[in-house]
Amino acid sequence: MISTSSIEAKTIEEIQKLAISMKEEGSHKEEGTKIALVQPFIRALGYDPENPSEVQPEYPADSGSCDYVIKDCDTGSPFILLECKPATTELKKENVDQLAQYFHKITSDTAKIAILTNGIIYQFYTDLDRENLMDKTPFSKIDLNTEIGDNEKEILGLFVKESFDLEKVRDEALKKKYIREIKEYLHNQYKDPCKVFIKFMASKVYNGNMTEKKRTEFIPLIKKAIQGFIDDEDRSQHNAKGIVTTIEEKQAYDLVKALLKENIDQNRIRMRDYKGHCSVLLDDNQQKQICQFFFDEKGKELGIIEKPGGKQNVKKIEIESFYDIGNYKDDLTNTLKGLLNE
Repeated sequence: MISTSSIEAKTIEEIQKLAISMKEEGSHKEEGTKIALVQPFIRALGYDPENPSEVQPEYPADSGSCDYVIKDCDTGSPFILLECKPATTELKKENVDQLAQYFHKITSDTAKIAILTNGIIYQFYTDLDRENLMDKTPFSKIDLNTEIGDNEKEILGLFVKESFDLEKVRDEALKKKYIREIKEYLHNQYKDPCKVFIKFMASKVYNGNMTEKKRTEFIPLIKKAIQGFIDDEDRSQHNAKGIVTTIEEKQAYDLVKALLKENIDQNRIRMRDYKGHCSVLLDDNQQKQICQFFFDEKGKELGIIEKPGGKQNVKKIEIESFYDIGNYKDDLTNTLKGLLNE
């Protein structure tokens, strides 16, 4: 893990405060998003949005202009491009394409980082696949509406003015690219393992002839072994953090899976336990929350995930027992269908 200086630790704290305040923000047009959300984010990283020699707004790029370009004050060379969208809209493919055009026109030996944001979600890009052409997939994504974990802190630490190093950022981006692709491979093998993967895994425990019948027998065993490994790791991490998943939280999770079984393979529904709440996720993706549980000695609440205008909200509903979750099957189904259609 990348160590963070005291300046970076302070920066992370400021950004976490910003994330909390943003939950109270109302509707914003793009200009309002820039002033209320993006400029404080830039300032928190140590750059001065009021100094055009360091942060230049509306930087010319082809037929348009990039909302912000962070520059080296001594050389005037841009090294970070930042394109903004309204806080109430989702970041879409056409927004990525627009930023990619700016990246291609502005890119140089120093301008190798691009950020697309709506003031809440920040997507970080570079050009790992082809030089001077922005990658289609971000190497990192930070949602300020959710808890900022160690991975997010590492990324934010890299962008602090006092310690910014382009090579370190690109090295970290490359590592994350490899990790993402390995995870995608493992996820695909878990859903539908290929013959090569089955043969490799089975060969570690079986010395006989790998016939088609034997290969078929190993498929459910390999899936169960992978799922068991994931569950064991989750329990180990929760224990290390002092997080204990209660029986009632497990029962609520099982009920949600049962309620949604007609719409999706139950293996794609996962639960993560945090201090204060549990999140039920699609494909174990924190960006794809189905619902949340808030169970403690004071009472119980079900968090229904709503996305009016593309901005995720959590509507808390008081319940007496986890059984009451069954009354909200339609809400959970609508949320799931919305996630599946993204």
